[in-house]
Amino acid sequence: MRILVVDDAALDAEALAAWLGERGHEAEWTVNADGAFARLALHPFDALIVDHYLPDVDGLGVVRRVRQEPIWRAMPVVIRTAAAAGPFEEIEWELADLQPAMALRKPCEAGVVLAAIEALRTPERE
Repeated sequence: MRILVVDDAALDAEALAAWLGERGHEAEWTVNADGAFARLALHPFDALIVDHYLPDVDGLGVVRRVRQEPIWRAMPVVIRTAAAAGPFEEIEWELADLQPAMALRKPCEAGVVLAAIEALRTPERE
């Protein structure tokens, strides 16, 4: 599976991409939304992992834009966030209209993130 990791904490993004690579996935990473859209335009990806708090566009903004593009519309997306209880529920509520997508609270283990992506995938997207 080709996976794009977007997180403004470069070490976190790089570590998650490396972990995914060690498990047989092709993973790339970037630190902002502009970098994500540039990579998405160059290569097809099977899934997107995006931090909610980015310096240019927040994670929900990234998901909204992804859902506007037919080629990316069905791509599973996991938003990772350190948001507190109230904002976390707001993120989950908004994601309900941006499926297939899921929010996970940081810190979360890489295996949990990968399991979330796999749960969002359907046979017609494989």
